[in-house]
Amino acid sequence: MTIIAKNNHKYNQNRKGFQHGKASSPDQITACTGQGSINCGQQDSPALLSSFFTARLHTGTNLYNPCSATILRHRLPWNSSHLARLVRPKECPVLRQDSTLHDDSEGSAEVFKKNIFGGTLAEIFNRAKANGLIDKSDKSASIDSTGLENHFVSRLFIMRQGGRTRKYRRWTKLLIVCSNATHLIASALVSKGPSTDTHLLKPAVSDALKNMTIDTLLADCGFDSEENHRFCHNEADIRTVVIDVNERNLVYSKIGGFYRRLMQRYFPRKKFRQRWQVESVFSRFKRRLGYALRARTDVSRSAECLFRVLTYNLMVVLFTLKRAILQGFSTKHFAF
Repeated sequence: MTIIAKNNHKYNQNRKGFQHGKASSPDQITACTGQGSINCGQQDSPALLSSFFTARLHTGTNLYNPCSATILRHRLPWNSSHLARLVRPKECPVLRQDSTLHDDSEGSAEVFKKNIFGGTLAEIFNRAKANGLIDKSDKSASIDSTGLENHFVSRLFIMRQGGRTRKYRRWTKLLIVCSNATHLIASALVSKGPSTDTHLLKPAVSDALKNMTIDTLLADCGFDSEENHRFCHNEADIRTVVIDVNERNLVYSKIGGFYRRLMQRYFPRKKFRQRWQVESVFSRFKRRLGYALRARTDVSRSAECLFRVLTYNLMVVLFTLKRAILQGFSTKHFAF
């Protein structure tokens, strides 16, 4: 009975804050200095055992991890017997949303532009094959790159005026893979110059194989590397790969790579002379569509180059179809 009276006495002391108006209800915590406060030494106070939130709805988290939390190793004593039985929980599947919103490495605009260009280019080749404008027997192609001016002021004029700056040394570079028989552009890549073209052969040839069959590929010394030879022979299944060997000012050492040494020893100069076909494509491309770009940003310049490639292919297809129709008409006329 004495213990019960002592506990009742403590409980009555904790209710003094509510009786004197310091708290609105007996379940709330009073000020920090009172007996019913959170800093009070009375640990058995019922005020700490109840929630001080009002009766209303509270929103919770939408996504949560149902897995158990990982126990840190340094939280357990090293000499504990339970340390050997500690097992890391299995990884739970991570909830991910749409990849186009959160995992957009290349950019939605770049992917959209690339898909539109590839689809239009494939449709042009399909129409040309359906009309018989592409000879299936000729499967030779050439790859090369050219530079396009970013403005209409010539480079010679700027050098004569003494206004050539470091910024002017950058230009837009267009790399293409064209058919030697029809001069149609099978793939195109846009980059900045001056830069090497060695690493661009693989994506360019991969895109070109979607539109045409390549049996012979011709390239200059700018694409010379053992990796490009292996890709063309092993992955792209190109029977004849003619890439001019770049000795890179070697004097005492030897050229490395099996295919590069084989190309240096047995270089087919007669086939390599047909590489002028791609230079003819660049000449016609710049004469008909211009050598300078009108766009002022890198993204718009890339889009303008790809748009000019599509325009060039349409010009070649329409000209070839018109010539075929006129030849057929003249033949029928004279036969009649």
